[in-house]
Amino acid sequence: MDYDEVKPVGNTFCETRGNMLFYETKYDDKREFAWSFGMVNGRGANADDSGPSHKATVYLGHRMIPGAGPGWALNWLTEAELGAPARDVHGAEGDLNINNMHYGNAYGAAGLAAPRAWNLDLSGYSQFNSTGCLHIHMGGPGKYNRGIVIGMESVLSSGLENHSNMTVLINNLAHPEYVLRSLSPNSKMQVDGPVGFGIAPITGFAMLVHGQGHAISQSSGNDSVRHRYADFGAAANRKYLDHVWDSGVFTLAALNDNGTLRMTAFVVDTSTGVLQSPPLPGLSFASDALAAAGGVPIGGIYHNTGAVRVRLT
Repeated sequence: MDYDEVKPVGNTFCETRGNMLFYETKYDDKREFAWSFGMVNGRGANADDSGPSHKATVYLGHRMIPGAGPGWALNWLTEAELGAPARDVHGAEGDLNINNMHYGNAYGAAGLAAPRAWNLDLSGYSQFNSTGCLHIHMGGPGKYNRGIVIGMESVLSSGLENHSNMTVLINNLAHPEYVLRSLSPNSKMQVDGPVGFGIAPITGFAMLVHGQGHAISQSSGNDSVRHRYADFGAAANRKYLDHVWDSGVFTLAALNDNGTLRMTAFVVDTSTGVLQSPPLPGLSFASDALAAAGGVPIGGIYHNTGAVRVRLT
């Protein structure tokens, strides 16, 4: 068999030399492997897990010494040529069949304690930094439709879990249409640290919002937008304050612990400009002294049979 028959499949445009292996499929209804390596591991249970007892079916090593060019320990290529049938195409497949026990069920760092089971473990030991751990790149006019896909009912706990004190966990430096999009009405989001929209977050402020233009754009005749603020240090049954904008009416309301309405502080109809204060009719006093006795603070608004007053003393 000459070189033209065994040169790397898919790399027909480049000249390649070295030890060459070649296989051509022979069956339509049988699984075929060009080369198969197998190992039965039945030793090492009593050894420590520091490394010398590790077993590997295939180990590939590539050492770059002075004068070396670019190097890869492993380089694979799967090519679907023009005219090939519409069938599954994979660059690589790694199966992990766990039939002895559960691994990693504990939450957080406790779930990373030994023993561990990884389908793919990207590790190493370096004296200097590397550019990155995983690079997704596709040349030519065809592109990947999805970068990373988690199959249905495949992951139980965390789709992305970070245990490293890096500068930025997700750093978007391009211009995608959406940086993050969640279309499930049942999905929640929790952020315990400061949050900034249009501005860098500042410690001490739970949320900062800054930007030009309208904060809310009405897209239909009956949009409803609600902002809820929770004060867990407040007295019982006074923990929630809601800003609600619905059909052009802006409402500031206090809610009970269970989320039911406790009191509507004021209402503004943005179509007419009319300001309403539902509690105000019940705050009728003849003097500041009587208003103070009725619970109106200094600077608070009350009325005397319809005449609006501000408590000054």
